[in-house]
Amino acid sequence: LMRQPASLFGKTALTVAAAFILMQALVLAVAFFTVMRPMAQRSADDLAALIVLAAQTWVELPPGTRPDFRAELASNHQIWLGESVPPADGGVRPPYAQLLEASLEKRTGMPVRVTLTQGEELWLWAEIPAAGERIPVGIPQRRIGAQPFLALSLVLGIGTLLSLLTALLLVRRLTRPLERLTQAVE
Repeated sequence: LMRQPASLFGKTALTVAAAFILMQALVLAVAFFTVMRPMAQRSADDLAALIVLAAQTWVELPPGTRPDFRAELASNHQIWLGESVPPADGGVRPPYAQLLEASLEKRTGMPVRVTLTQGEELWLWAEIPAAGERIPVGIPQRRIGAQPFLALSLVLGIGTLLSLLTALLLVRRLTRPLERLTQAVE
């Protein structure tokens, strides 16, 4: 259990720092629920639409044109149509994988599991049902680009440090004249 500071400086610094940190947490929560999560959901919906369209197009194409279509998807959209889904690594699933999974299920009307593989980079894989087949589709993590845990950690860490420094400087500026007055009275 943390001991409460005895001095006016310590008590005031703790109160101001706590208020700054609470305000930062509230701002982050509002930003997450009103901006970041809706943007991630929209991104997952858009990517799911492209993936389902690619799988549906794949099964309708004549076999001779499929290699060109596969190359076009890879170069222009960073979407790979595979022969099979590689075995999952069983690592921690990023929240985006869950959003993508829900969007794929909504678009296909069937359960779709997004799995992760880790080679030189992280990949998300799914088997998309189309025309009675299951088409393996892979997306590299770099296509998604966002790193929400890194961003959140940096914002919280830097924000907390700045909040503490600001609280200490502000409280020092406020309590110094009181300390001088106390010494003069004594």
